[in-house]
Amino acid sequence: MENQIIIVTTEADLERVVRRVMESTKQKPEAVLKDRIDGQEALKLLGCSNPTLLKHIREGKVKVYGTTRKRYFFRSEIIQSIRDRYTDHSQTTRI
Repeated sequence: MENQIIIVTTEADLERVVRRVMESTKQKPEAVLKDRIDGQEALKLLGCSNPTLLKHIREGKVKVYGTTRKRYFFRSEIIQSIRDRYTDHSQTTRI
């Protein structure tokens, strides 16, 4: 049998706790701006050419934001796409 804990609290206290948890997990605007990179930095991180980057965007491997003239990426998403690329290759079996 699982241990159960019953907490008696007021609605205001519960709301305060929930707000505090949500604020602590929310990304700060400064962190988002630092994570935002331009196309040249994305190319450096991926180690590929511009046509290859465009191919990755079309295939959905890399997500791009902004307009046609002002594109930007998020460093964390580029790093995740690199991890995904290597994870896919590591799952194949060799004979």
